[in-house]
Amino acid sequence: MRKVLIGVLVVALGVVGGYFGVSTWARMRAERELDAAFDSMRAAGATATHGPVAVNLIKRTLVIDDVVLQSGTPPVNLRAPRIEIAGIPINSIQIRKPEKASTVEALRAVLAEVDVGSITVPTLTIAGKSVIPATAGKSAGDIDLNYAITGLVLRDVRDRRIGSLTIDRTAFAMLSPTPDVIGYNGEMNK
Repeated sequence: MRKVLIGVLVVALGVVGGYFGVSTWARMRAERELDAAFDSMRAAGATATHGPVAVNLIKRTLVIDDVVLQSGTPPVNLRAPRIEIAGIPINSIQIRKPEKASTVEALRAVLAEVDVGSITVPTLTIAGKSVIPATAGKSAGDIDLNYAITGLVLRDVRDRRIGSLTIDRTAFAMLSPTPDVIGYNGEMNK
């Protein structure tokens, strides 16, 4: 009886240790794949950073914190404090470097490899600048574009396609230091 209890204890410890070992391996692999995707964006001239990465094998979810993407021209900044990807298949995502070195091509290369049930971004802020050309009687000027998006959910993302997209709320502001350019503020709700 004692040998059976010791055997059961050893098997239980092996299962628990195996789960945490595989979870750690999956997290490290996800970080490597995410870094590969961000490297392709950096090669295209963008700045791309992220915070901690967490993987839940039972729920098949990946959580990425503190994602920041900044492009050079035109200047656009995207910030997402948290991105949750659910329904990840058992086989992992393999990121291939795009043939062309542009931010759009890098994003397309990443999207081509994604096959997930949903991607949830609770809050997303987008800030950018645009130049308003001079028109008759009005001078040229810069305009700051700011968007705050909450409740962004993309479902059935696979083969470079998004099955559905929902947004709970979007607030936007267009501001200009030039007096000739009128700014706008607005909000859209679900």
